[in-house]
Amino acid sequence: MEGAACGLVIISKGWRTRGISEPDNETVLQGPREGFDEAAMLNLAQLRRKLLTPDLCIEMLRIGRRTDTLVFVCYLHSLASPHLVKQVKERLSEIDIDGILDTNYLNELIRDRKYSVFKTCGTTERPDVVASKLLEGRVAIMVDGTPVVLTVPYLFSENFQSDEDYYLNFWVSSVGRFLRYLCFFITVSVPAFYLALLTYHK
Repeated sequence: MEGAACGLVIISKGWRTRGISEPDNETVLQGPREGFDEAAMLNLAQLRRKLLTPDLCIEMLRIGRRTDTLVFVCYLHSLASPHLVKQVKERLSEIDIDGILDTNYLNELIRDRKYSVFKTCGTTERPDVVASKLLEGRVAIMVDGTPVVLTVPYLFSENFQSDEDYYLNFWVSSVGRFLRYLCFFITVSVPAFYLALLTYHK
């Protein structure tokens, strides 16, 4: 650049990718028809297109003694808790492993309770879902080589949410979510209640 004392070296090489397509396990009737790819840079570009704000922070780490895999920590600076961001980065920096081939490697190593049956990290392959989680103050973790993105923290109530809830009328979404809670309660309690009545309290 004219008058500048230094220059930029930009990596412009390309490679064949699978292309942007809708994830098979997260299809929706309404909403975007795009999903993440195995190329992390393409995934970051999709996320940046959703969040055109300088508030979006993307920090790069390298994990794996042999694979030296690129891992990206994404969050919105003004919305994410500094304590949460610091804790995520500390847990990632403490990982000492030969290689990272998928986000589940990180999921197992950074979770709060190793033997808990409940999920503590959410997973998704949709850029709009990751963008909505970041707007809620969450932190996203991307790994080069896999389309699955981790979002932390993960709440138990998210098991009853659908990706399509964001694109429907709030009445329809609320009724659908209430029915999911009701069906979960019926599934867990009614069979046990029926067995108790039939077996012990004739």
